[in-house]
Amino acid sequence: MAVGIAILGAALPAARADRIVVGSSLSEPGSLKASCAHACTLVQRSIAAPALTLTSPVDGRVVAWRLVGGSPSFAYKLRLLRQEGLTGYYEGVGTSAPAVPLRLFGIEEFPTGIPVKAGDAIGIDLAPGAPITYASTAAAPNLVFEPPIREGLLATRGVEASESRELYFDAIVQPKPFLGEVFPAAGPLEGGNEVAIFGQDLAPGTAVAFGGIAARVDFEGPGRVNVAVPAGLGPGPVPVTVTTVAGTTKAPAPYVYQPRDGAPPGTNPPPQSGPDDHARCLVPRLTGFTLRTVRRRLAEAGCGLGAVRRRGGEGSAGARIVSQHPAPGTALAGGGRVAVVLGLANR
Repeated sequence: MAVGIAILGAALPAARADRIVVGSSLSEPGSLKASCAHACTLVQRSIAAPALTLTSPVDGRVVAWRLVGGSPSFAYKLRLLRQEGLTGYYEGVGTSAPAVPLRLFGIEEFPTGIPVKAGDAIGIDLAPGAPITYASTAAAPNLVFEPPIREGLLATRGVEASESRELYFDAIVQPKPFLGEVFPAAGPLEGGNEVAIFGQDLAPGTAVAFGGIAARVDFEGPGRVNVAVPAGLGPGPVPVTVTTVAGTTKAPAPYVYQPRDGAPPGTNPPPQSGPDDHARCLVPRLTGFTLRTVRRRLAEAGCGLGAVRRRGGEGSAGARIVSQHPAPGTALAGGGRVAVVLGLANR
């Protein structure tokens, strides 16, 4: 399968930061442009580990994607792919609407809303001759699918491009909300009482439901919402769910509606010390973020940064957290330290 490569001149602008970015950091000098002789899907390959494609570190939603060096004469599409085990076969699992760049140079951002799972790879659909900026690398051959991979078809294998390159496109992922605690965890059947829900990656417009019944929500910040509990359908436990544009998450423990005449002996939940009664740290999810963003997320959660271990390429602008200890959701005393490993898992 032949893959045509066109070489043109280009310039690269500065990149933006503080988001979970899957793909190129868009920060390295790049002056070359690639294209396919026929319609194709190009899949970015890992620079740190050439046998791996770049993948999302979290479940959530791709809310935007960016491209450098496209052409107003062509339409481009971001594509998500999922590998079947370790077979090397991929299937298409989502695509953006076609986007036409407004200029030949610079970073252009296109809104979208594609659900993504941890491990999904990103690709870009190119029409014949459509250019995309790239930089030559030591070991990063792209996967090429001709014709473009499609959803709902049998999984296929790509072929490696004839040269190693970092393609200048990426996907911006908003993680699904993470929930740690509902406090207090019980209340009257008639509702009307207020509870606090603690977590991470909450957002304005967050929706909350108790046993499927929508509640009124007051957004306090990415780590907390205050909620007016709706009336229950009957006494007993119900699941609490939180929904953002990135998806829906269920709280780890149910909320308990208590009977109007008082709960029978032994059915009341044990007394809780409120999250605001003493300093505490609810460990946030840190994987996929830059060290700068991690410091902010830890501070918002009442935690501190512990040991930072660095793995190859830590000096790069694209370095991000690849692992953490303890795990997200762990409750620590206020100021508890979280150790992280900084590397290039998404490069």
